[in-house]
Amino acid sequence: MLAAVCAIWLVSDRPALAVDPVCDDPTAKNWTYPITNPEPAERQAIMDLIHRYFWALDEKNASVIAEMFTSDAIYQVCSGGGALKGDKSDDPDQLLNYFKGLFLKLDDAQSRVRHFESNTLLNIVDPNAPGTVEAKSAMLAVIQRADTEVPTLDYAAVLRAVFVKENGAWKFKMLTLITDEPKVMTRAR
Repeated sequence: MLAAVCAIWLVSDRPALAVDPVCDDPTAKNWTYPITNPEPAERQAIMDLIHRYFWALDEKNASVIAEMFTSDAIYQVCSGGGALKGDKSDDPDQLLNYFKGLFLKLDDAQSRVRHFESNTLLNIVDPNAPGTVEAKSAMLAVIQRADTEVPTLDYAAVLRAVFVKENGAWKFKMLTLITDEPKVMTRAR
């Protein structure tokens, strides 16, 4: 049932900004049929990218993560079902430094996070131009703290993304993580 793993530790000194319930998310839509899936090989390549992303998060590899995004990609983390926006990045160097900072905070806390992704839907945005695909996934994160014997559920979220094909490889053009609960914003991992 669970497919992959995603870990982020979001600690921000800035207060969350109130935004509309879709958190600046162009993929926020009613995901009812018909959904136009990419061809099987393209679908597998996109799913591989999603899984590589989660594994890179689990392995705290910021450089690999940054390479998975286009140079003009937007990355944002929101809470409360999208009602509160926390952090947003649209610059590759800023994105790299953001993840490095998150992973340092995890290391300082002597914690390990594992992410589990499931129920992923992929949809070609325009059937006449199949090079842009949107996605929606459910995910859970568990955290293993140094002072506990077993990991515990940390948070649940929805991951929304837009993928584009760049130089023959799929990359994230937009990734939005929307945690289910407002309280998760300042500690989401």
